[in-house]
Amino acid sequence: MSKELASLTLGRTLSNDDRLFAAFFNTPLNKYDQRPEYAVSNNDQKYLVRFAATYELPAGRGKRFFNNNRLTGQVLGGWQISAILDYAGGTPLGINAGGGGINGFNRPLVVDGVERKTFDYGRAKDYFLGKLSSPPKMFTTDAFTPTANQYVLGNSARNYASLRNPPTRMEDIGVTKHFHFGEQVSALLRMDYFNAFNRTIVYGPDTNINDSTFGQVTGEGSAIINRQGQATFRIQF
Repeated sequence: MSKELASLTLGRTLSNDDRLFAAFFNTPLNKYDQRPEYAVSNNDQKYLVRFAATYELPAGRGKRFFNNNRLTGQVLGGWQISAILDYAGGTPLGINAGGGGINGFNRPLVVDGVERKTFDYGRAKDYFLGKLSSPPKMFTTDAFTPTANQYVLGNSARNYASLRNPPTRMEDIGVTKHFHFGEQVSALLRMDYFNAFNRTIVYGPDTNINDSTFGQVTGEGSAIINRQGQATFRIQF
């Protein structure tokens, strides 16, 4: 017997803020000019795929193959495999310029004619592993330039759909073995592995144009847990 559940979400959300009315609740760069605030949502993802499945091997007592109480039925029967797979696109990035402006923060100016795009985050992993001698940029930083001073407002948008945080890849896998001892006693052994393939998801890049690390991933480590496992054993009678 198998059970499967999968979901796929595609779409894009545009708004002038992610929390109620920007002009009255949240702080836009300039509440009298909402045009730069109309941008892709902070939570927008190009795709979100979640897949959950459980499969029981057709072997052992009451099944198609090795339907017996002998050694073959006990060893080969009662196996169940389950998986939860998560794949999600990265959320958008907004570029900031630290303090200044009329509301205590500022954004940079957009450089016309420069295409904005995100680079491969695998390069950041290579740098932390010592495969690259210098930290790479994760997006086109030359598409933005600082304003003349902190009192000049930038014209960059709140977020950009073409600039993204790292995508998420996550697989959790479980294996269950049922044992039968006569008609009255049974046992269950379950082993679960979280982040089974031990994937590393780097942190998002520095988005402050005034920082020397602008566009670089500065935090080492992984945004998700390293591979972990657990095992449980239960006897029922």
